[in-house]
Amino acid sequence: MSADARAYFIEGKDVDQVLGTAGRVYLAGHLGRPQPQFEHIGSLPDPTEVGITRYSSLTVDQPHMHELSTDFTYVLRGTFAVRIIPTGENRVLGEGGLCVIEPGLAHVCIAHPDTQVLFFKIPGGNDKVLVELDQASREWVDGYCATVSS
Repeated sequence: MSADARAYFIEGKDVDQVLGTAGRVYLAGHLGRPQPQFEHIGSLPDPTEVGITRYSSLTVDQPHMHELSTDFTYVLRGTFAVRIIPTGENRVLGEGGLCVIEPGLAHVCIAHPDTQVLFFKIPGGNDKVLVELDQASREWVDGYCATVSS
């Protein structure tokens, strides 16, 4: 065992505080956003990115793909819909659902109100490339949001 090895513990109330103000907290990875409560995490050597996102309202994430990272999203609570843009495949995940999207695959995600997800990007880092929705995907997003909102 290394004399420098440490254990880090983050209380639920601290995670909840950051989620309440920012909507997202990073738990591991080389962080681009300052998070005073978790400053030690950005110095860890593993480039894997791990975080929690809380969606308080119906949210359509920007359509994108990752050039290098595999994107893992695990639904802790709520409902999370995903459309794979090139294939037109749609999936709606509930609590306990897992979505794994490999690099280069364009997608768009919709989170229902009060949804919370745990995400992993391997390797971590900002390799997000924004993409345009094709007509069919735009119609799916609009129709899905209208259904959830009614």
